[in-house]
Amino acid sequence: MVVKELGNNLILCSPLSRPHKRYNVPRIKLSTNNTESPVSFRRTQFPLRLAYAMTINKSQGQTFDRVGIALSQPVFTHGQLYVALSRVRRFEDLRVNISPRIDQGIELRSGSSFTRNIVFREVLQN
Repeated sequence: MVVKELGNNLILCSPLSRPHKRYNVPRIKLSTNNTESPVSFRRTQFPLRLAYAMTINKSQGQTFDRVGIALSQPVFTHGQLYVALSRVRRFEDLRVNISPRIDQGIELRSGSSFTRNIVFREVLQN
């Protein structure tokens, strides 16, 4: 999700996969239900979880439990796509969002996604 607008009691968000779809996230009231304590606490907060973002180059050498890759355009250097896809422990925990362009998108016949992978053959040869 991408935060589009912040308000005092409402956050307007849209998913990466459907940027024109909008969702309202309201602030909710929370209170303690502890019978051992004589004091009851009440607060209001947004039901959101923090997420981190980093570049593909910065993620090199790290391993993550879940990875989401936003490819608004194809990768631009040799091996960068491999580094991005190999940061997650399990394939099931990997999500890739490919924005449609001339050189990437969804193939109409098979329905599979594709993107351009840059490989310099000179680097691979002795």
